Amino acid sequence: MMSMRNLRKLILTSILILFAAINVAEVSAAKLLYGQGRFWRLEHVVHETSYLFGTVHVPDKIVTEIPASVDQAMNRAEFIAFEILQDEKAQKRAGELMALPPDQSLRALIGDQLFAQSGILAARYGLQPQQIDRLKPWALVTIFSLTPEQMAMRQKGVQALDFQLQRRAAAKQKQLFGLEDLMGQLRIFDSMPKADQVQLLDVTVKAGQRQEEMMRKLIELYLNGDLDGIHDMMVWQNNLAGPEFAAKFEERFLLKRNRRMARKALARMKQGSTFIAVGALHLPGEEGLVNLFTKQGYRATRIKLLLQ
Repeated sequence: MMSMRNLRKLILTSILILFAAINVAEVSAAKLLYGQGRFWRLEHVVHETSYLFGTVHVPDKIVTEIPASVDQAMNRAEFIAFEILQDEKAQKRAGELMALPPDQSLRALIGDQLFAQSGILAARYGLQPQQIDRLKPWALVTIFSLTPEQMAMRQKGVQALDFQLQRRAAAKQKQLFGLEDLMGQLRIFDSMPKADQVQLLDVTVKAGQRQEEMMRKLIELYLNGDLDGIHDMMVWQNNLAGPEFAAKFEERFLLKRNRRMARKALARMKQGSTFIAVGALHLPGEEGLVNLFTKQGYRATRIKLLLQ
C-alpha cells in the first residue's frame, strides 16, 4: 500500500500532464492555426531571435531524448523559460491543497458509483479506497493522467522532457525562469467549482478505460508534430461532459494560461534571445503562443525535427 507521503509526491510530479484522450476512430475538427509543428524560430526586426519548443509531459524514453536542433537553440539563447521550475519548497507547501477537509470525503462528494469506478482505476496504481477518499477530485485526476507504467517510471526517477531540458539548461549555466509557478498551477485546479472537478474526474475515469491505447496515440501524434490531433484528443474527452464544460476547460486550462505565459515570455524576449519550452498544446490556435508572438511582431518559422 502506497504511503500518503509518496501519494502526494506522485500527484505533484504529475501536475504538468495534458488531460487528453482520443477516440481512435476519425475525429473531425477544424484545423488550428499553426496546428502542425512543435519547434519554431521567432525572429524580430528589433529583438534577438528566440525559440519556442512544444513538449509532452510523459516520462517515456521515446519523447525524452533532446533533439540536436533543440540543444543548439538552447546554446544560442541567453534565457531559458519553462512552464514551471522544479521547486522543492513549493512541493512541501502544496500537500495541504490536495487533501479534502477532515469533515469531507471523496465518496460523499462524487457519489458511490463514480467512487467505485475511480477505485477500480486507482487500484491499478496501487492505491486503496481509503487513500483516494481523502483526495480532492482534481488531485485524483492528475494521477490518472499517466498510465500506471508511466507513474512507476516517475517514481523511479524518470523525468518528463520538460525537466530533462531544465537539467540540461542548468548544466549550461543559463538563466532559467518559470512562466508559472507550482502553487499557481495548483490553485487553478483548486479554484474550480466542486461540480466541475467532479465532471473532470468523471470524464477522466471514462477515458481511462482505454488509457494505454490513447497514450500511445498521444505520443504518436506528438512525434509527428500533429498538434491538431492532440487538440482533438482534449476536445473529445472534455465533450464527454458536454460542450459547455469543454469550453470552460479550454479557457481555464489553456487559453487563459497562454495569454499569461505570453506576457511574461515577451517581457524577457525583449531583453535577449529566449528559448521557451512548454506543453505542445500551448502552441497552436488563434490564442496559442505562436500566434500571440506573431501579433507582437515576431515572424514564426517552423523548424522540422526528426523522430527520435
